[in-house]
Amino acid sequence: MSWESACLFDTPFPESWTEEGLRELLLDVVTELSKEFKVCLFIDGLDEFSGDPEAVIAVIKRISHLPVKICVSSRPWLEFESAFGRGPSLQVQDLTYPDIKHFVKSHFEKSEGFARLMMREPE
Repeated sequence: MSWESACLFDTPFPESWTEEGLRELLLDVVTELSKEFKVCLFIDGLDEFSGDPEAVIAVIKRISHLPVKICVSSRPWLEFESAFGRGPSLQVQDLTYPDIKHFVKSHFEKSEGFARLMMREPE
């Protein structure tokens, strides 16, 4: 592996990484860290990954077999719900709905255009 080579022999790190190389590096780093430390990973935006969702799911599942804690977030895509739906979950939009509604309403009430629209179409 180029990462091991760079560390062991003090050679330059590669200028570009392959997805497979990065995946293996992540697994190696988490494996080594978890031998001495408690590790918790927060991975946000799974749905923003431009590759195959199954690939990122596979990496997370491999990491989940290590002694680490993992918290992932995503829009509610079926692939991720199927893969991780059995674990504890939190739907932030359910918790923030009243705050978002208040914010939007207060900003709309300041808008002259919205006031005219409300007079024309109150429902």
